[in-house]
Amino acid sequence: MVGLLAVSRWFHSRGLLGSELALWWLSLLLGVSVVVTMFGRVGMRREGTGGGNAALARLPSGSNGWVWLVLMVVLVPVAVVADRPWNAPWWPGRHEASRLPDPCLAGTAAASRLTPHARGDGDQPLNAGYGLGSRCVWRDAENGTTLWIEYDLAEWRGTMGGSATDAAREQQALNRRFAGGQGSRTTTVGGLGDEASSVSVPGREAAVLVRVANVTVSVRYLLAPVPGGDPDRDETAARSAVEQAAREAVVPVRLD
Repeated sequence: MVGLLAVSRWFHSRGLLGSELALWWLSLLLGVSVVVTMFGRVGMRREGTGGGNAALARLPSGSNGWVWLVLMVVLVPVAVVADRPWNAPWWPGRHEASRLPDPCLAGTAAASRLTPHARGDGDQPLNAGYGLGSRCVWRDAENGTTLWIEYDLAEWRGTMGGSATDAAREQQALNRRFAGGQGSRTTTVGGLGDEASSVSVPGREAAVLVRVANVTVSVRYLLAPVPGGDPDRDETAARSAVEQAAREAVVPVRLD
């Protein structure tokens, strides 16, 4: 029983709920089988018939072995397909992050360029459905500019779920979808993480959205209004500055 609990806890700690459930089903069926066999043998002995030994020999002990073999052949593949352990972060050859960098520290250089009069304000929002997040905001009241750097750590969903990297791909798609607005421009940024996009609204804001394995990085910059300025020229400068900030923000992301 102790060994059964230990194996069950190991499955549970790894998020392999299908294997854990299959283990308990097999244990339950084994217990029922043992009890039925014991009571059957006791009942035959009590009958005291001359053919008692032959009756004992006729108990389907051999067939029980085949039954267990069939159950194992059926339940084990079902558990493996349900758990999909190859999507787990501990699966050999899978490299994913288990923690997030400090965004206030990662954005120090960018903030000194874009929001020089602001101090970083960090928090850790929960990104519902995708795991934990870490964010830092610099609001420069003197210049009228604001810089956001946010990390989101996607997590493995366990039984019947995809990998953490798959979850991050979905998060990246949502980030791109909601970053743009009326009049926005979206382009692909090469050589940055596993995938990256630049989204900007002339004269208003610029953002770069990056994914590295199971981590998404969002860098947003709100421009200060410049009366009589050139929105296209300002947008080009802002996109370049935010892309540089995004490249700096990706550096401290570590994969296990």
